[in-house]
Amino acid sequence: MEQWFYFLRSPLDDLSATIQELIYRSFYQFVYRDVYFMVCDHSHSEDIIQEAFLKAIKNGPKMRSDTNIPVWIKLLARNTALDFLRKSKRDRQVLAESYVNISETFFDEVSVAYEVETKQRDEVLYQARRCAIFG
Repeated sequence: MEQWFYFLRSPLDDLSATIQELIYRSFYQFVYRDVYFMVCDHSHSEDIIQEAFLKAIKNGPKMRSDTNIPVWIKLLARNTALDFLRKSKRDRQVLAESYVNISETFFDEVSVAYEVETKQRDEVLYQARRCAIFG
């Protein structure tokens, strides 16, 4: 087992900057492939990994056992990615709903304008026909 796993059990502030960077890089490499597979986007993967890392350093010192740290890290990254996907889906639905509302409003305005133009055209044609007939 890799030694950096055990550093997650201690408060990050107690570690040197070099060790902190080593822990983050190791964490990143350990979970990147799994996260990228889920979201298929490099920049989103990096954001998810950073968020998962923050959760790991916050909750790592609270862990009771050393035996399941790798599984816990993978699960933490996976759940963070799933949260991101759920939020993205919800945001896309809200955006789509607002687009639909804009589209409906636009078409309502177009149909009102069309009706007004049609009514005016019919009146002009009626008057022109009347003048032609009764002249």
